[in-house]
Amino acid sequence: MIKSWKWGIVIFLALLFFFAWMMPAQTPAEMVEMELVGVVGQETLEWIQSEYTGILPSLHMEKETSTYRLVMSSGNDRFFQKDGPGEGRWLMESDRNAIVLGEELIDQYFHRHNIIGEEMSFRGKTYAVVGIESNSQTITIPFNEAWENEIDWDRKTLRYRIPNETFEESFISRLRQEFRRFDLSVLYVVNHRHWRWSFMNIALLLMVGLLMRKLVKTVKIMGLKFREFMHDYRQTHRLKTWVQYVKENRKAFLQILRALCFVLVYGWSVFFMCSNMEIPLSLRPSNFFSFGAYRELFSGWTNQLCLNFRYGLTDFQIQVIGLWCLGIIVAFFVQVMVARRERRHG
Repeated sequence: MIKSWKWGIVIFLALLFFFAWMMPAQTPAEMVEMELVGVVGQETLEWIQSEYTGILPSLHMEKETSTYRLVMSSGNDRFFQKDGPGEGRWLMESDRNAIVLGEELIDQYFHRHNIIGEEMSFRGKTYAVVGIESNSQTITIPFNEAWENEIDWDRKTLRYRIPNETFEESFISRLRQEFRRFDLSVLYVVNHRHWRWSFMNIALLLMVGLLMRKLVKTVKIMGLKFREFMHDYRQTHRLKTWVQYVKENRKAFLQILRALCFVLVYGWSVFFMCSNMEIPLSLRPSNFFSFGAYRELFSGWTNQLCLNFRYGLTDFQIQVIGLWCLGIIVAFFVQVMVARRERRHG
């Protein structure tokens, strides 16, 4: 009978693999979010767009109010959304007087729902509706330098896509330095790929732990059987040849071979899973044999978490943490139910 804690681990593993498969299909396309502090003017925006066109940069500002959520975007939103807004399209870099309206806000501005192409007034300016975001209370407008200064934005992020991880590390370092001349600073960076892979990496680590447990147990059993097999052979080797002894003790010999096959399979599985883990460069020590490198790495993780909790988590981070909590709660609930069932049936 499978023990209750094993049922909990199995369910938790299944949920982790499901979340790892689900996240790329449900979340925005591969991107990195860089949290900024400071005033982003038109000059800064034009410089980013001209210098880094290849990574599709998009400035994204958010402000929560009691009635709606205001988003000011510099465009390229279509590259960071999995699907369209529902009706119409997302904002583009060339848009100046376009707006994407949340579906739940239509009744506040219009008396009908077929409003694509219609004009509306928002905060004293006229916009043309180019998209309707489904099940949303969000108003998305193009970048406006005057509003950047007038509104106390809750969050300012630079979204972009990267070709590879090596490029990302050097790019972030270079961008931090270049932002200083615009009086901008980078709080922290959220790579969606790393957060998605957290599900797969933890699932693989749990499976490696279970397989290592089985591997050690199988090696011990194989060692005991082999030692017993050789001990009996030493007592009879003067009377029988090796071939004769193996033929007479075929069952014990096959058990040793079977255990050896399991050891090879478990060992290969552990190697395969370890080789498929994706550990970002920012989470690797600069020197694996230096205690100072690990201390520096731990300090960086701590500072990153402190910044996240101080200035707030992104929607993507909240979604990932929520899935983690859901997986732990479901696995714990299954373990408790199985344990209660085992006690009830003795």
